[in-house]
Amino acid sequence: MIVVEGETDLLAGSLRWPGLPILGVYCGSWAAELARCFPEGARVLVATHHDKAGDRYAKTIADALNGRCRLTRLGPSSADLAERHQHNDLPGDPWGGGL
Repeated sequence: MIVVEGETDLLAGSLRWPGLPILGVYCGSWAAELARCFPEGARVLVATHHDKAGDRYAKTIADALNGRCRLTRLGPSSADLAERHQHNDLPGDPWGGGL
């Protein structure tokens, strides 16, 4: 499962990783109740923006899913997911090897 920040990143993630479940939410709109929707032990890639707001958002998500899911954060970049997709700068496998 992949959690992204905003609609354009949701679209980019869906195009880059078709078939993977992707949740797109606005920065700051994460609710702790969403964590219950994630299956126990699920692999979750947090792909928020790498800025102050995105870092806080990633921490909020990680705090909610910690102990429930296996978490990874997409590597840092000055570009958001949509820009990285546009420049073909996203890995084919979001976890870097074997889903």
